[in-house]
Amino acid sequence: MKETTNSNTTTAVDARLESLNQWLLGIGFTDYLLEPASQDASFRRYFRLTRKAGKSLILMDAPPANESLSPFMEIAADWSTSTISVPQIYDYSRDLGFLILEDFGNITFLKKLSQDNIESQYRVAIDELIKIQKHKAEFALPDYTRELLLSEMGLFVDWFVVKHCRYQISKKERQALENSFYELMQSAYQQKQVTVHRDYHSRNLMLSTEERLGVIDFQDAVRGPLSYDLVSLLKDCYFKLCDSKRDVLLGYYLQQATRAKLVDASDLISFKERFELMGVQRHLKAIGIFCRLFHRDGKENYLEDIPLTASYITELGNSYSVLIPINEILVKCLSLIESNQ
Repeated sequence: MKETTNSNTTTAVDARLESLNQWLLGIGFTDYLLEPASQDASFRRYFRLTRKAGKSLILMDAPPANESLSPFMEIAADWSTSTISVPQIYDYSRDLGFLILEDFGNITFLKKLSQDNIESQYRVAIDELIKIQKHKAEFALPDYTRELLLSEMGLFVDWFVVKHCRYQISKKERQALENSFYELMQSAYQQKQVTVHRDYHSRNLMLSTEERLGVIDFQDAVRGPLSYDLVSLLKDCYFKLCDSKRDVLLGYYLQQATRAKLVDASDLISFKERFELMGVQRHLKAIGIFCRLFHRDGKENYLEDIPLTASYITELGNSYSVLIPINEILVKCLSLIESNQ
């Protein structure tokens, strides 16, 4: 879909696009091209606004009934004080749910990855992550609560196991899963609690023409477990690092985090285990969300990301006792999917 506006002419195909174009005209934009830039897993969508003169801009459309601009705006202003590379905000309407942002371009971290630059690229992303984790917010971020961690893992059961795979889960199996989920939550809460982006991965990092790493999609940031964003990056649902590369980069993170006083000698002993268990929590959540996006929102493309995401869990096997009930159900459900293809 492409929306073109020239002077007072608009070809908007829905009411929000019509409202968006009227708002732009009202704040002085009279000759521009507006085209889709991206759409994420929420109700938000993004457009690239290009004018004949001047740099392109990004326009966020966040329907007020479903999304609030306030968290994004507050976090962007706050994080910029720590030189975290977030987009500058140029104009907005809270009432309408429109926001004009700096354009970091259309090259994601994921698109730029190659065998020649993996380590150097990831080191840059880790350095930026350290800045986020060290940041002391000027306002209180919400906590990544125990209840939220547990409810996210519940998405795996509700949307993947029951809805997507149509697996008839027994009371005994459900209880075993809930016990495992509780242990994973406890592991998360034994970690240092820091500023967490909550979706720090290869599609939410942008590379501008100046080779600057830009951080986007941070509006859901919380105060939570130290390893959460790191596992999002190094066990990415959209790109798989080989084990040796991941180990090298994990070592680099620990080196930098030690210098930043985010970890100490006592943390190093248990960090790898908590990193891996944190990954299981995140990947269970992601699998559930991918299925919800398909069944509830009609976004089929996310189903393609389930095999990689699930592999991070199955590859750990039963190396930790907490994973035994999870893997039993996951393997059964993956077999059901394969037999139905």
